[in-house]
Amino acid sequence: MNKSYSKILLALSLFILSCQNNEITLGSKLENKEFNKRVLAPTISFIPSTNIKINDIEYIIGVNSDQEISYVSTTNSNFRVDGLTINSKLGDIENDINQVKHIPGWGYYIEVNSEWYAGFDFQMKPNRGSKIKWFFKYHFSN
Repeated sequence: MNKSYSKILLALSLFILSCQNNEITLGSKLENKEFNKRVLAPTISFIPSTNIKINDIEYIIGVNSDQEISYVSTTNSNFRVDGLTINSKLGDIENDINQVKHIPGWGYYIEVNSEWYAGFDFQMKPNRGSKIKWFFKYHFSN
């Protein structure tokens, strides 16, 4: 087995170990992975990213300059968090609708639990009937 292949397998193994029950940990290192795409993070900046599939769910993984995971998102209809899926309604979230936040140019979102957020149409303020467009993880600074 060549050395490059061994490094890739090691990095992939470490990443999979950091993913339990589809939970990808922010701050985990992703080394020896090619980040040939960019994703728009809540900071309104494009960060290096890649797509990863775990348990038939595709995620977009964004990393910082140290190749630590800083953003995770999915639009996969098989993904579930707290009983919610893509196309669940804002009214299905146990959080108060007044907790919806907005980042101009990025989107409307609401906290689902201590790790995940639900994202909505970026142009229109959501109402109780608005459908979830994506789920994401990100550490917002207070």
